[in-house]
Amino acid sequence: LAPPKSVRLTIIQDRIVAEGEAPDTWIDRARAAARQLSAGGPVFDISRVRDVSPEARAAEHWQAYVSRLSTQPGIIVAE
Repeated sequence: LAPPKSVRLTIIQDRIVAEGEAPDTWIDRARAAARQLSAGGPVFDISRVRDVSPEARAAEHWQAYVSRLSTQPGIIVAE
């Protein structure tokens, strides 16, 4: 599993920790690789990898917009 240049892998105790940004395709492959690790071996932690696929970025922008709207007087945001 070759990480993109934007992802750094480090070993912390019994975990392989990935940090950075990656597209959802790499994150999916990383999850699959984590499931294939031997029981009792290191844990592959990708919780610190941010999804930068276009869909994830659009969702983040939308959530930021909704959050800003909800702070405006007279605007009610229903979820």
